[in-house]
Amino acid sequence: MANLVTVEANAILNLTSGYASTVTTAATTTGAITTISITGTNFPASSGSVDALLITDGTHYQVFNASASWSAAATSITLTSVTPTFNFPIGSAVYDLTLTSSYKPPIGPIKVALNTAVGSPSAPGTETSGGSYARQPLYFSVASAEANASNAALTYTNMPAATITSVDEFDSAGTPIRRWWGSLSANKTTNLGDTFSIASGSYSKTLS
Repeated sequence: MANLVTVEANAILNLTSGYASTVTTAATTTGAITTISITGTNFPASSGSVDALLITDGTHYQVFNASASWSAAATSITLTSVTPTFNFPIGSAVYDLTLTSSYKPPIGPIKVALNTAVGSPSAPGTETSGGSYARQPLYFSVASAEANASNAALTYTNMPAATITSVDEFDSAGTPIRRWWGSLSANKTTNLGDTFSIASGSYSKTLS
């Protein structure tokens, strides 16, 4: 039996790069901003004056609303005045959520894959295989203070011999889409035939 204390989890955006750019001036928490400077190459024209832009440094995420339209390859976008919640450095990614058409809502249940090597924002980890291992469904309690925890045990029976380092969360689409990923708070080693169990409430993640 193994208990997972915390998953240091990260969101997977599943947004198309065709509507992406990067910021060329940092956006900080020191005060309100009304414009954002971006790398204009290949960035399309806005759909209108109310496009929503998502900015992320890979860990933090915030949506900003444009207050004016822009042309293709623009290098500056006018925003509705807002103070960033986080410090977004130069190079942070910018996505036009209004134009993005590739995003697909998750199809439940979400299932947790156990990995022997941690993934990245662009690629899943190395999933465990062998024995009777299979991804298990994940169910959460109501979130509180930007965090939530599982409300049912995750149980993997007849595990292979492996060292579990991380997880990926996939939805149940025909071709499952990865939605979150993260490292375990501590690696867990299983022997052939072991049961790997994460107690109810012991699988948690925090959005920051």
